This record gives sequence, C-alpha cells and structure tokens, in this order.
Amino acid sequence: MNTSHTTFSGEPFFPTSKKNLRLCYEKRRRALSPQQVASKGLQLFEQLSNLPFWNSSPCVALYAAQPFEVPTSKLFEALLATQKHTCFPTSSLQSPSLALALSPHDLLPGPHGLLFPQPHCPTVPLENVDLVLVPGVAFANNGARLGRGGGFYDRLLASPQMKALRVGLCFEECLAPHLPEEIHDVRMHWVVTNQQSFLCLPTAP
Repeated sequence: MNTSHTTFSGEPFFPTSKKNLRLCYEKRRRALSPQQVASKGLQLFEQLSNLPFWNSSPCVALYAAQPFEVPTSKLFEALLATQKHTCFPTSSLQSPSLALALSPHDLLPGPHGLLFPQPHCPTVPLENVDLVLVPGVAFANNGARLGRGGGFYDRLLASPQMKALRVGLCFEECLAPHLPEEIHDVRMHWVVTNQQSFLCLPTAP
C-alpha cells in the first residue's frame, strides 16, 4: 500500500520524524537566494497587511529574522509608522519574555548573532500582546508548527498569560500537508505565506 502524500508543490511527502522534516524544510528555505527571500517577504507582507487583525492589534510581538527566514524589517517599519507597540524576544531565550523596541537601533546582536532588544528596553507583559507573529521551519495547514528545536516559542505560546492571536509566517516552499505534533505544541490561529493566508483554528480569541 502506498502511504505517501502530496505536498502543495506536488512533490511526494512521506510522514517522518521532526528531525528529518526539519532537515528537509530547512534545506528548502536556505536554498532561496537573498533576492528571492526579499521578494517573497514583500509578497507575504502584502498578504498579512490585508488581513483584518493587522490594523486592529495595538501590541504586536515580532522576531528579528535571520537571512534565511521570512524577513521582518518591513513589518517593523510598518508597525512603527502606525505607532503600534512592537516587542521582540529578549536574549534570555530560556524564559519566555518580550521587550518593547521603539526603533531598529533598539535591537543589537546577542547570542548566536541574533538581534535582541537592548537592556534598557522595557519588558512587555505577555497578557498585553494582541498579535504574535511566529517564525518556523515549516507550518501545516491545520496550524501545526515545526520550530528549530530550541523551544522558546513553545514556552512563549504555552504561557497562561499569552492570549494573543497566533500567526505563523513561512515561505510557500515550507508549507507542509502534515506535521507531527507533541503534547506541548501549540497550533497557530492563522498561517500566512507569500502566496496565501488561511485560518487554521475554528475560532480566534
């Protein structure tokens, strides 16, 4: 019996472990050129900015993207231009905390070369966040997320104080038909790619 499935790109997909899937989808997004990443990032921003929650969320949790991730600099600029509060994960990645950034200058390189808010940036209570934009190696159309294995977003999203709308961002190449899930995994309310956006959970907060 053939147990293979088909991905959105038409390629065969075989259910496997998180580790193997992470390698597969990580390879896909790292194969994109800087020009492709920038172009797809603009397309994704257009998808995202047309969704109803974009304008109705006063406080947004964002991430500082690495070169192979969905870029977020334009998102940050747009949020600042509309005077929304924008917060980022702090350098203390073991604890799910966010801090307010008022400009790109508030973000400085920290562990592993990632950008984090400077120490003077005030901490934002998780219950004050209205929308959290979540990176991932891959997402499925049911809202399941495959992270890089560090667990920061698992802890952040599972926090009882975090009531925000959860929106996963990924390139279309990293949209999976199915991803394995564990008890601690938290699904997204929405997933947005450079080609489409869709509601994953029946209701949103």
